[in-house]
Amino acid sequence: MQNRSIMIIVALLAILIWVGIVAFMHRHPPIAENQAVLVVMVGLGVLCSAMPLSYAANARYAPPLGRVGDMNRSLRQGLLAGLISGVLLALHLMRMLPPDRALVLVAIVVLLEALFYIRRR
Repeated sequence: MQNRSIMIIVALLAILIWVGIVAFMHRHPPIAENQAVLVVMVGLGVLCSAMPLSYAANARYAPPLGRVGDMNRSLRQGLLAGLISGVLLALHLMRMLPPDRALVLVAIVVLLEALFYIRRR
């Protein structure tokens, strides 16, 4: 299967996940278990949304890594985006997220991706 068709499938899955999030939010009360499910769903939604965007941006601006390498890079960047969004949402729901902590966490993720880029050079 081509990388492009995989990214189209992932983008369609992202749309379904976001529609599911909206339906979930309107049908269930905001209790602790439902908030945990929401955090996981948002993380998956961001993962599936970020992968095609990352693949398209890297295909245009980054040096090619081969067919498997490009897919791995977009998957890694999508996973990092989904993970940081899930962590930030969980911290926000627990009321433990001041702006400086959010900036530090995002900076850590950006530095981690920069280390992956430097290692590849």
